[in-house]
Amino acid sequence: MYQRLFMALLFLLLGTLPASSQQQSAGEEMDEKQSSQDIRTRHDIVVVTATKTETRIDDLPVSVQLVPGNEIESKQFNNLNIGEIVRDAPGVSVGHGNRNIPAWIHLRGTGYFIGRTLYMVDEIPLAEPMVSIAVNPANVGSAEVLLGPSSSLYGANASGGVVNVRSLNGRDRTGISLGIGYGTFNTYRPQFSIGQKIGNWDFFGSYNVDTSDGYKNTDLATGVYLMKNGYPSYLNSVNIEDQHYTNHYGYSRIGYRNPNNGIGFTIGAHLFGEDLYGGRSMVYSDGIRVVSTGSFYAPIPRVGTFTFRFGYQSRRSDSVGTRGSVKVANSAINGRYVFSPIDENNSYVYDPTITRRPHSTYTRIPLDFQMDFRPFAGNSITVGFTDLIDQSRSFTYNADRSATLAHTKYGIGQTAVYIQDQIRFLNDKATLIVGMRHDRWNYHDVYDSGSTNQTPPDVRKSATTYRGGFKYRLNDSWGFRTSVGNAFWPGNATWFFQNLSTGNTWREANPQLKPEKTLMVDFGVDYISANGHTQASATPYFGRIRDAMNYVYDQHPTLPGVQVIRTSNSDEVSIKGLELSLRQQIVSDLSGYVHFTLNRSEITRSAKNKGNQLRNAPDYHGGFGIEYDNRRRGFGATFYSRFSDTRYYDDDNTNLDYFFMKEYMTLGAKVRKSVRLNDGNSITFSVGVDNLTNSKYDGEFIYNAPGRFVEMRATYNYRF
Repeated sequence: MYQRLFMALLFLLLGTLPASSQQQSAGEEMDEKQSSQDIRTRHDIVVVTATKTETRIDDLPVSVQLVPGNEIESKQFNNLNIGEIVRDAPGVSVGHGNRNIPAWIHLRGTGYFIGRTLYMVDEIPLAEPMVSIAVNPANVGSAEVLLGPSSSLYGANASGGVVNVRSLNGRDRTGISLGIGYGTFNTYRPQFSIGQKIGNWDFFGSYNVDTSDGYKNTDLATGVYLMKNGYPSYLNSVNIEDQHYTNHYGYSRIGYRNPNNGIGFTIGAHLFGEDLYGGRSMVYSDGIRVVSTGSFYAPIPRVGTFTFRFGYQSRRSDSVGTRGSVKVANSAINGRYVFSPIDENNSYVYDPTITRRPHSTYTRIPLDFQMDFRPFAGNSITVGFTDLIDQSRSFTYNADRSATLAHTKYGIGQTAVYIQDQIRFLNDKATLIVGMRHDRWNYHDVYDSGSTNQTPPDVRKSATTYRGGFKYRLNDSWGFRTSVGNAFWPGNATWFFQNLSTGNTWREANPQLKPEKTLMVDFGVDYISANGHTQASATPYFGRIRDAMNYVYDQHPTLPGVQVIRTSNSDEVSIKGLELSLRQQIVSDLSGYVHFTLNRSEITRSAKNKGNQLRNAPDYHGGFGIEYDNRRRGFGATFYSRFSDTRYYDDDNTNLDYFFMKEYMTLGAKVRKSVRLNDGNSITFSVGVDNLTNSKYDGEFIYNAPGRFVEMRATYNYRF
């Protein structure tokens, strides 16, 4: 409650601060203009994600948040992932886990990031959030967050919206950059990049390393607490030592653009190599993530513009499983690590004996053909065809790899056609957008060695989605907008065909599962002052998730102690909220911002969860910050905060620690100074702190926040 009051006062404070330019001389105004030239107003910003075409953000009837490159550089990241980039935008709630899993990005109270948030790179949808960790924030030029259902443009998983990061290129950053960072947990982060523009061509390449002694992601107290409260299996997640890791990031990109005929292309690739060891003796995981993107675009005279997007995505993971938590008599511990005494005779101990070696791969080949027609001034019609080719394979071997314990494979073929019309009228003050998309997909060539039916028949599904919006700019300062749209989530592939009837947990396949459907409407108002120093927006939204997918755990009718997991479309969710955003230039080179989201996501129909809060959908969250950037003196400083209300890990609203994640507020700061050398090049020094107050909060389920992270960095910048 105190955070709600604090945010209200901060909104009032920033909103009443005057713009300093009214008290400055003409010379001072010129200096301010030069030093603040990178501060862009809504009139200047062009975005792509909202419509798949370049459109001024001021003309859009949908909610879009842009995070430019200078804001990315001004923040200190403990975890290097795209969630940290967008965590301060309104409508965005981001969880915190370890450094080798993707950030849990939740949009507009829809929760469950795996199925209701679409992650994209360069306008290409990612097959799964896990692939996104291939993208190091140092290789991102900007990020766009499109809030509200967006399946009419991008297909599955866009129930709450879309997070799209745009890769750096040789036009954004030229020259050579060589840097080294050192931080808490004995973390080293060397970095090298080179970019250049030569005529119509541009090139960029980089190499980053993130290596650290790490920390205990899940401490013993967490595991013992869950064990004593009926969840003994989570003892196997306990870290009894720090997790050491060395991650490698490679990135390269080439582009061509002919200004005379408008023809161009881009092709690039992000590569992530993982080497994670520790936490528990004999435990490790390594793997490769690849995200490559490309595009070709060409104007067609008297017709429009043709765009072809393509790419390749891959995730390969290797890990080990140990015997883990074992109950033994105290007389038989034999020096093994003691998890927790049970009574005077027995204890749980950690047994590092390797029992299995999982190996999995997932690949995607995305293809998108788009044609933009402009039949008359102010009108743009977009039509397109999308084809996604996914393949998944997983093996579980025994300890010496002499036998296969389990084998699963399947393919997903997805095709879609879409059409969208954008119309500007009333002297360009009004914008209307309408669009629709039809998706078809099938799960094919399925094999699951553990299922009762190892080769079930193919499963085919389809969905049709719509979106519409209207924006009217009353004048250069005020704009009003409204939009409505729907989206779908097809569910986890294995839910449709996997039948398991061994062990203590069985699973029943449900090939009749329907795609989960989300419908949402919003109304917004945007304000920008005449000098651009004050920017504000307010957006109420209302939504509903129908046929929401839900797990049901039933006891087996004849086998005591055996649970049967069934998945069904049994739930319905009501969503309502308000997004508030304010950015204010306080004095020259100094600005502040506040983002605050009120939200209520309630399960309104369910066999057992009616009235509960939707998982990972806090009732409020937000952030605020102060930014100082003096380009003339090469000095910058930022102070920022993010906070969240309580949230649950599951729809059952299990009221235990780590299932019930308490409210928190965390602070961060970064100071940087650039020193120009006699040869015209420069060296930049920075010190950044994440979690300034060393807060101990629950970021994501069972992952303990690591506490304060401090990084010092020096970077040499050579300009051609």
